[in-house]
Amino acid sequence: MLNLSEVIVAIATPRGEGGVAIVRLSGSGCDTILRALVERPRHLSDSWQPRHMYLGRVLDAQKAVLDEVLAVFMTAPHSYTGENVAEIHCHGGLLLPSLIVDRCVELGARLAEPGEFTLRAFLNGKLDLAQAEAVLGLIQASSAAAVRLQAQGLEGALSQRVKRLRSRLLNLIARLEAEIDFGEEVDSVSAEEQTAEADGVSRDIYLLLSDARSGDVLAQGVNVALSGPPNAGKSTLWNKLLGEERALVTPIPGTTRDRLEASCTVNGCYLHLIDTAGLHQSADYVEQLGMQRTREAIEKAELNVVILDGSSAWNRENEELVSLTAGTDPLILLNKRDLGVKLSESEAAVHFGAAAGSVLSVSLLDDSDLPLIKQRLAERIRAVTDKYGEGVVSVNQRQMQALNRAGDALQSYRQGVALAMPSDCLLSDLHRALGCLGEVTGENVSEDILDRVFSAFCLGK
Repeated sequence: MLNLSEVIVAIATPRGEGGVAIVRLSGSGCDTILRALVERPRHLSDSWQPRHMYLGRVLDAQKAVLDEVLAVFMTAPHSYTGENVAEIHCHGGLLLPSLIVDRCVELGARLAEPGEFTLRAFLNGKLDLAQAEAVLGLIQASSAAAVRLQAQGLEGALSQRVKRLRSRLLNLIARLEAEIDFGEEVDSVSAEEQTAEADGVSRDIYLLLSDARSGDVLAQGVNVALSGPPNAGKSTLWNKLLGEERALVTPIPGTTRDRLEASCTVNGCYLHLIDTAGLHQSADYVEQLGMQRTREAIEKAELNVVILDGSSAWNRENEELVSLTAGTDPLILLNKRDLGVKLSESEAAVHFGAAAGSVLSVSLLDDSDLPLIKQRLAERIRAVTDKYGEGVVSVNQRQMQALNRAGDALQSYRQGVALAMPSDCLLSDLHRALGCLGEVTGENVSEDILDRVFSAFCLGK
């Protein structure tokens, strides 16, 4: 168990050479440590006006100057942790910030555990657990969309929806408990009312999970699968979009025998790019496994890009690509224009049932075609992401598991209502659903869960 009465200290900025580093303290005695640590100009009184930045010098135990710094003091509860907080803004470097931390420890602080500042914010009611996890999500975000989603989570987008669900369950629980306690003195809750309310909460839980899946697409990047026959140019395009030679490219068909994945940004759009094994007739068992993964990637992709050899006439092996991508509105690139055109844009469009602008004749050896390819790709990605409305949220695996368990408990409750089970039995399912929802926001959470959540944080946050 952490001792929350102690003053904690940590470096709040990344370690290493840099212009500025921040040393953060939190706890009721951090003002005492701050006064002993930072020497300010003599004309200033001993008091520190909250939220004012002061210029001073950090002294070591022998009163030698370690650095000239800026320092600020924030009083509880008007701080990130809800406690007294002090920050020392010093010069960055590999050693200097650590020396200041060591001096804070000498003056009575202890080193913070990973995520302990945010844990204290949660325990002091500054954040609920879902908001605290959004802080970690912001730190780990790898795209602008992910940043926006996590910022919404920090503002309470997920928390508010879960709290509304808990409120509805609490109302139903209160009515059933009143019926048990007071009998005929209160209006009974009919089976139809019980079922309708539970169904409503269940629908909203699964709608929340659906919005979370949409959030995953926005945050982790639209899945874009590159498919086509062997040696059509899939790996060449993959390398050009990534901006480096990541996949082997040879004149030998079948160089890519397994799925390759990487994330990149194209014209401001974040995507998860999948290079696949070429589809063709083969008796080779390993190639067959690779092609099965190709089919799976095409099925799961939000956007399919089909690369064909435009210097060759249409052949029967292309028919499988038509079948696999049917209804997905693929972007079709007819590569190897430099070798002559035997498959026209109009002919390919007829085979795929593609709309105008969905087929491009290109040469991937000619970088002058790359801007147009990127433009069309970005347009398609934006069309995918525009489908997701304002309700999208970010839900991590822990939260998703809790929401699914809440939904399962409500299904059990509904079955109990249908079997006319006693109210006290039905209440156990409702309380289980309520507890699962409470795990998301932290109203009902064990110490083990807190340890698991906050141990993923960096030191100083």
